[in-house]
Amino acid sequence: MVAGGKVDEREVPPEEGRARVRPELWISSTYFAEGFPYGIINSLAEILFRDMGASLAGVGLTSLFHLPWNFKFFWAPLMERTLSMRRWILLFEVALLGLFVAAGGIVFFREGFGPELTLVLLSVIFLVAAFASASHDVAIDAFYLEAQNEKEQARHVGLRSSAYKVASILVRGPGLALVAAVGWTLGLSAAAAVLAALALFHLRVLKRLEEAHGALPTGSARRKEPGAREKSSRRWLIWLFGCIALASLLMFLSYEVPAVRSALTGSTAMLVWSGLLVVGLTIGVLVSRRRLRNLRGEGAFSRLLSHPHFLVVLAFIVTFRLGESFLQKMKWPFLSEFVGLTKAEYGTLNGTIGVIVSFVGLIVGGRLIARDGLERWFWPFLLAQNALNLLYAALALVPDGLLSHELNLGVVGLVIVCEEFGAGLGASVLMVFLMRLCHGQHRASEFALLTAVMTIGFTISGALSGYVAEAVGYFGFFVASFVLTLPMMGLGPHALRRSHDFAPRAGSS
Repeated sequence: MVAGGKVDEREVPPEEGRARVRPELWISSTYFAEGFPYGIINSLAEILFRDMGASLAGVGLTSLFHLPWNFKFFWAPLMERTLSMRRWILLFEVALLGLFVAAGGIVFFREGFGPELTLVLLSVIFLVAAFASASHDVAIDAFYLEAQNEKEQARHVGLRSSAYKVASILVRGPGLALVAAVGWTLGLSAAAAVLAALALFHLRVLKRLEEAHGALPTGSARRKEPGAREKSSRRWLIWLFGCIALASLLMFLSYEVPAVRSALTGSTAMLVWSGLLVVGLTIGVLVSRRRLRNLRGEGAFSRLLSHPHFLVVLAFIVTFRLGESFLQKMKWPFLSEFVGLTKAEYGTLNGTIGVIVSFVGLIVGGRLIARDGLERWFWPFLLAQNALNLLYAALALVPDGLLSHELNLGVVGLVIVCEEFGAGLGASVLMVFLMRLCHGQHRASEFALLTAVMTIGFTISGALSGYVAEAVGYFGFFVASFVLTLPMMGLGPHALRRSHDFAPRAGSS
């Protein structure tokens, strides 16, 4: 109660305050909106760039668009100290629809720009869109946590995942088929129209939810903080957009200045980019480790970071999906140019059937592990994830024209189903392994940190995949995608044994 006998909105029971907005509506729409641009940026980019004339190396480098998702936790606190999460959601949805319209316009006028400048402009747009989409994810997750209590969050976790998965299937399956039918310009414009509809829906629904739920923090409440934190926020914002500007400048220089273009795309480019990535990651790890250790007094992350076996477990996590990422970026160039799949066929086999089969593999793997334990299925599932990459190597040995197109479709479909089901089984091992490491009151933060670290290896291996494919050909490349999994499988037994050591001892909190 407050002065004058009025009831404080924060004291209204959650069930009463949120009765006007069904959670199924806004949760499904927001997480669909989270998965939709992610799918375009991380699943369709390699197809678009290949169509625009990118080399295999350039296609592989589209993996770098995933970097904002690896490091989004750096600027998440900055977002919390400025606008409300509802406003961030709307802001990024409008920004993303504008960026996709711009990308469609560049494709439409690509003859006037020329192939090189077209790729440069698309790279800049997709890089900015990646930052916007990753930040959009931060806002949606934060809004979800603010608007629901723990019981409600647990109740709707399946709805979140399902909406996200539906968006992924629609983008990679029907979305790609639409592009095949009407072209990239109209296809990207359709994606922008979907985001516009979502933004209009959220403009109304999330506002009603925020008004009904008086406990949701507002931007003005967040801004009432010490000046030192405001200065820190501005520094982080300047640093973030400075990185975007620097990356954009390098892309433009690679087009405008022949010497720079040669340095960035010549025969030594793989070594140069690998060195830069290693240096950048080393600095990032050191900075991240220092920043995370500063939270030791609160207990966040300190238990993991100070564990004597953390580095071994970390190495296993980082290398877990190297082979999978290596394969993914080259799958479309191989199947389209070597096997002869169309976009519509690839969207159906890989984007729809493949995604569904992968999800089934994840569920089946999770249930088998729950029944028999991780140790029982650790090696069978790892081999299913990694060894099935060799099916693509076998496919690369089939002479051109030996099989009819219909038979080719059947064989390719079988290969994709086996590979995606194996990937789902492997993902179940990783999820259970990560959950085994996370304990105590900070287990959610620990899980988020470990999953973010895991995707760094995924991003880097994908970025280098095109260089390897150009150097050794498709058969050698797919064999290399399996060889790349051997370090992870070598670390597996030791990491599995040490994972038990992360459980809290009896009597500890």
